[in-house]
Amino acid sequence: MFQADKAISNRLKAFANSLVKPITQMNTGLSLSDFHPYHTGRRRGTDELLAFDLECVEYGSRFRMVAAWLSASDSEETYCCPRDELAAHYLHHYTLHGGSSVTLEEFLHEIRILGMVGYLSMFGADWWIQRLFDRPKHSTHGDEDEDHNITRNVRRFSLG
Repeated sequence: MFQADKAISNRLKAFANSLVKPITQMNTGLSLSDFHPYHTGRRRGTDELLAFDLECVEYGSRFRMVAAWLSASDSEETYCCPRDELAAHYLHHYTLHGGSSVTLEEFLHEIRILGMVGYLSMFGADWWIQRLFDRPKHSTHGDEDEDHNITRNVRRFSLG
């Protein structure tokens, strides 16, 4: 293994490990892990918001679903309006429909952390860390190695 690969893998491992504690301290709730705008619609006549394709409803971090859409800052992502406006609009409807009151700062902090978990998952952090260490995902002795435990815990606590 090259020294640069080991340094990168150590930084990634430390980063993934740093996400576990803040995620375990987040409030939880139901989330739809397969959320896409085309899984929603409006009822004719009442304009009631409906969700379809509920096979991936999970119990986990309460803002997991919206983190995929709003975790990036305005300088990292192009939105239809400033992200803080979108976030405030979301929080207004979140509390209007029964969610607990959350400050904009707390919301943005939580979704940023959850967004990082999404990036790790999207890029296959489990596989990537294992490959850099040239280890199998699971040891042959029945115990998972430390690197897989870190990424599994990050995903478990954020995804439910």
